[in-house]
Amino acid sequence: MTTFLGRSNHTLDDKGRLILPKRILDQVAPADREFTLTAGPEGCLMLLDAAAWRVVASAAGVGVLGSKQQRAMRRIFLGHAEQVKPDRSNRISIAEGLRDYAGLSEKSEAVLVGTGESFEIWSKSRWDAALADAVSSYEFSDNDLVGSAAASQP
Repeated sequence: MTTFLGRSNHTLDDKGRLILPKRILDQVAPADREFTLTAGPEGCLMLLDAAAWRVVASAAGVGVLGSKQQRAMRRIFLGHAEQVKPDRSNRISIAEGLRDYAGLSEKSEAVLVGTGESFEIWSKSRWDAALADAVSSYEFSDNDLVGSAAASQP
């Protein structure tokens, strides 16, 4: 699987489309260039290539019932998922419902952030707030990067 890194600022066009940087598309096999765009945590969108989506969707879709929290997560994450394919100008169209979820609108500023196996797409104002919050409580720990039961406790 591809590891996506970096951050870049963009502006949605008047039709709510976002240009994907060449550096992203160059990392993705042509067969995996049909991306999935969905609602992510904390009010951002997540963009996953086909290979990453297969892994995440199969894990997220396990168990029809599950807990109330799991069902809510599936409604948000899977229920908002849409397949998007870059056009000849490397633009993806962001549906109105997803733009509303993420606080984006036509011609608004967006921030694209590589988070490993996916990208997050943030409205500039939400990104600035999330980054300020993260920086104010930033304390490096291996567990925070790779995860652990202890790190996930409140």
